[in-house]
Amino acid sequence: MVRYTATVPSAMLAAALWIAPGHAQDAAPRDVHIVYTGALGGPDAGLYPMEIVRSLRAVEADLDPGLTRLRTVHGAAAQGPVLLIADDGLADTLVRALKGPPLRCAAGVAVPARRTDTESLVMDRPGSSALLDALGAEGLPAEAWISHPCTNDDGYAMHVLRPPASDLPTDWGLGSWELRRALVGVVGRGPDAQPFTVVARPIQESSRLLARALALKAADPDALYVDAGSFLAGVSSVRNDALSLHRPTSWKMLERLAPSALVPGQTELVAGAVAFHEELAQHELPYLATNWTAPGALELPDHRIVTVDTAGGPARIAFVGVLDPALLTAVPRLRDEGVVIDDPVDAVQAVVDRLHALDEPPDAVIALTTARSEVQTELRRRLRGVELLVGDPTMATLRVAERDVRLRPLDARQEAAPLTLPMDGLATAALSFDEQRLTDVRAVPQLIRPELPVDPITTAAITSVRAATYPRLDVPLVPARDPADPLSTWDDAAWDQVVCESVRRVTNADSVLMRPIPHPRDTAGPLTELLVVDHVSLLDRLVLHRVPGDKLPGVLDKAYATDLVRCGAAPGNAKVWGRSIEGGRTYRLVTTDLTLSATPLGEILDGVPAAGPLDPAGVEVLRGPKGNEWTVRMAVLQALRAVREDAGEDRSRPDLDRMDVVEGDAAVRSFLAQAPTARPPEWRVRLRGLAVAVDRFRGTDEPAFAEVPETLATSESSLTLTGEADLALEHDARDLTWDLRYRQAYATVSTAGAEASETADDWRLSTSLEAPVAAFDAGLSWSPFAEVLYDSELTATEDDAGVANPQQRDLSLTVGLAAGARGPLDTLRIGVFGNEDLSQGAGRAPEWGGRAEVATATALGFAKWKVGTSGHVWASTPDDDASDLRFDLLGETSLGLPLARWLALQTYAKGYLLQGRVPENDVVGGAWTLGARLDASGIWGL
Repeated sequence: MVRYTATVPSAMLAAALWIAPGHAQDAAPRDVHIVYTGALGGPDAGLYPMEIVRSLRAVEADLDPGLTRLRTVHGAAAQGPVLLIADDGLADTLVRALKGPPLRCAAGVAVPARRTDTESLVMDRPGSSALLDALGAEGLPAEAWISHPCTNDDGYAMHVLRPPASDLPTDWGLGSWELRRALVGVVGRGPDAQPFTVVARPIQESSRLLARALALKAADPDALYVDAGSFLAGVSSVRNDALSLHRPTSWKMLERLAPSALVPGQTELVAGAVAFHEELAQHELPYLATNWTAPGALELPDHRIVTVDTAGGPARIAFVGVLDPALLTAVPRLRDEGVVIDDPVDAVQAVVDRLHALDEPPDAVIALTTARSEVQTELRRRLRGVELLVGDPTMATLRVAERDVRLRPLDARQEAAPLTLPMDGLATAALSFDEQRLTDVRAVPQLIRPELPVDPITTAAITSVRAATYPRLDVPLVPARDPADPLSTWDDAAWDQVVCESVRRVTNADSVLMRPIPHPRDTAGPLTELLVVDHVSLLDRLVLHRVPGDKLPGVLDKAYATDLVRCGAAPGNAKVWGRSIEGGRTYRLVTTDLTLSATPLGEILDGVPAAGPLDPAGVEVLRGPKGNEWTVRMAVLQALRAVREDAGEDRSRPDLDRMDVVEGDAAVRSFLAQAPTARPPEWRVRLRGLAVAVDRFRGTDEPAFAEVPETLATSESSLTLTGEADLALEHDARDLTWDLRYRQAYATVSTAGAEASETADDWRLSTSLEAPVAAFDAGLSWSPFAEVLYDSELTATEDDAGVANPQQRDLSLTVGLAAGARGPLDTLRIGVFGNEDLSQGAGRAPEWGGRAEVATATALGFAKWKVGTSGHVWASTPDDDASDLRFDLLGETSLGLPLARWLALQTYAKGYLLQGRVPENDVVGGAWTLGARLDASGIWGL
């Protein structure tokens, strides 16, 4: 008989997770049998190693002719050792056939096959097989199987493959079959080709594990089942931003195991503590967490004591649960919900000390955990009074058949380095006690092989979920890594590019930085949508950071020194989408919430100065058209589906006869090849400056105050009007960039009784073409350009006699070289020009000369310092007169304090330097202005 006690706050809900039976093989005065699990990950986490890919690589050189095709298919199922394969390889065909009228199978033919612990390989045709001969040389002998063609009244064509010792199935119901992953391949070509099928055999599969655990508990009704964490299915691979569809099955499995103690792990808590407790409220399961502190109803018991009546008397076992503090990083919602995961050693030690101080202390304290190895090392080094530590979910102890340990007697305060028990899925531990203490431990890992019986209820539930989801995802999405090599797989770097560039495409990001993601490094051939989502089924939410251009290079320098997946803008090349980084522009850096919390990137971006007080938030969780939060899974699927759709290919019913390179594959390959250096066309508006000021002063206009020493009393009434604008519409393509630019500066002062005085009057309209396609590197990246400029003024100037001068009207053409932006340099153009002075009438000789323009922007802490200069040098002409200049130079420098990314409070200084061209005006003159203004500027894509 088993009895339980636990200290549980009154407001707390009871909970339990992951149970597995255990049983002892040696009789002892007080024996306790424990079945335990840990880090299972739910029904969708079974292992399909597919070692055949490695085996094929080993014998590939010996095959002549060689392997010509290999691809994953999902239209495969198994019932015990019997395999069922849809002739077209599609999951939809398989599911429809099993839901329809019973299949009828014709007489079978013997075909060569080979079976290992991880897969069954069956040739499609009778006769000898060069492939199996080669594998046999590797120690993998062939055997004879039977292949039956089958069909039903709905016309679905299938094949049953079975060993000779197995009969044809009698139950064709969908729920009695397990959907499996398979490979179909071909050795050779033409009439001598040898097609074959490989069906994966699962290891540590949930239905078999449950059946084994229930059998162990049935063999010893007093056996305890406990789980160290992550028993439940976690994130769904087939639904966006949702928990696994297998999660209800996980809960039912736990209830059937009748656990004695459960500890929540990452899969239990992946949606947060609130969601976990809402689920837990529907189940009576004994969850506990010793170093967990949470508000009110989110609390969990810190221990659980179980009393087992044995032949030698009662044995009291205390369980404590150790959570990894890294859970707060892996699941940021926990911190948002007020959960605190305390120091594992300090928190657990306090509870253990309290347990040993009880009037009836436990005979043993067992710690359950799925924490990282470094946390477990600290527990073994510093924790006292704990006999056993159930941990080590590394699958490193699969070779161990059993382990017997005899313990020396020690006082509880001396008992350091608790014995660590292996946790490779399912295991049993037999504990033996004398009258005072634990004396012996026998640990037996339970390897769940495919030959073990399944639990029919669980198998039916798992198959039901897969049958409802696999068909719509059984569509090729990513082509084979190398179409010339059927065994090629996506290596880590190449897969990182697939995922990263997909996220960049969907989010229109300038740079993407993400934590490392799982890789399909052992999956050969094209990848279906189902295979892709299996590797990107993460709850990582995409987060947008708006980073000023002058800060982006620094962010990239620091971020690229970390272990992150990255694409787009990179340090060193100063390019975004093939264009130079511009200091006045705001760039889109996309990452994920878990990347920010789990890597140094969060601190790096925290160091970027906050936006101005008028700016929108610089950080934003990205959302889809329906308002749902974007995840990595959503982005990858949408991007790659869009690439295929753009290719005009219908892959809703893929054909196995077209499983090599197809149009959609070419489109995806082109996308992946071009994405890193892509320069998509862009329309944008560039506002280099916009400022307007109106100042109306009303004086006293009273002569009696003429001698009052106060400016406001003596100044005349005046009206000051100032306006500046520099606005451009630009189109930027890979080969050519074009702009249409308007510039204007006007300032006038009007006083009572006097003529208005203009201090600035100029407007210019220009259009230019630049040819990046002809760019060359000479310290900077230089491109040829041409610009047509019309330069005029709003009102004509007057001479000393008050006679109006001809209104300025110049039309010029400039050709030269333009440098790409780099660092503080925004603009640099140097060229020669020809100018027609339209104000002088016909017959005047055109002017020509040299022209230069430069603009820089430099961040000075929170402020920004800008410098801009443009100038001309004119050659002499036969028609030179006093209206002509030898050179002019217009410059401006400003220091701005940003109020928003597009608005700054500036102090500025302007200067104008000039020299005449003929003796009458051959002097150097200058003018300057000092002032302050609100200035708007920025660059916006259209």
